[in-house]
Amino acid sequence: MSITTNINWLDTIKSSDIKAKLQEYLADNTLTFDESKGILTTAEQGGMNATKLKDLNTLWAHSNEIFTDEYTKDVTGYVINGNTANSHWWGGLDDSGESNLGNLTATSSQSTVEKLIDKWFLGTDVPMPLVGGDAAAGISGDFKYNYAKITGNLYENGVSASDVNQGYAGTCYYLACLGAIANANPSLITNNFIKDNHDGTYGFQFYNVYHEKEYVTVDTDIAVDSDGNPALATAVND
Repeated sequence: MSITTNINWLDTIKSSDIKAKLQEYLADNTLTFDESKGILTTAEQGGMNATKLKDLNTLWAHSNEIFTDEYTKDVTGYVINGNTANSHWWGGLDDSGESNLGNLTATSSQSTVEKLIDKWFLGTDVPMPLVGGDAAAGISGDFKYNYAKITGNLYENGVSASDVNQGYAGTCYYLACLGAIANANPSLITNNFIKDNHDGTYGFQFYNVYHEKEYVTVDTDIAVDSDGNPALATAVND
């Protein structure tokens, strides 16, 4: 079955695979989070070239018209247009650790594009789970953990200061701030998780030093010890 759309700029898309996806997804004149990820994944295959990059830039030129929400629009832009966070891939569980990545170019390899998509759409560009202990508690050393997925609801009966429980990292100063916010205005925390992507990831917003919104995608992986217990936070019993 052929799908038609009234978006005239689709005629300028030269990559047949990207064009086919756009024609399918833009039948309703909008792009969702999953659809945008699908287009980028299509462009990823075999690596980038000048034609694909031009097509993605054409899509982005019409971004104000087609994206269903600001979060989806911005994370798509972080892949197509670049972001300072693209300079490195932080390693996660890869023992090789931090490596150079870079913004999207006409010569980006398939692996590079895949990592850019993973960073912004899947939240898998996580830091190495390494901590040096907590000096205030007299705990020192080099501790390395693994990641594991957590289950359950994002919130149980809202949030409160008692939900904040420190693990084996020296982050009391940060957690104290979160506890104060949770006590004074918990909506400042809950409202920042802006979207459930229904694939084990969430859209999260925060504000930079210029009071501008920034967006990230986070998954449900947390650092755990050898027994599978949370390492950088302690469990709260309801």
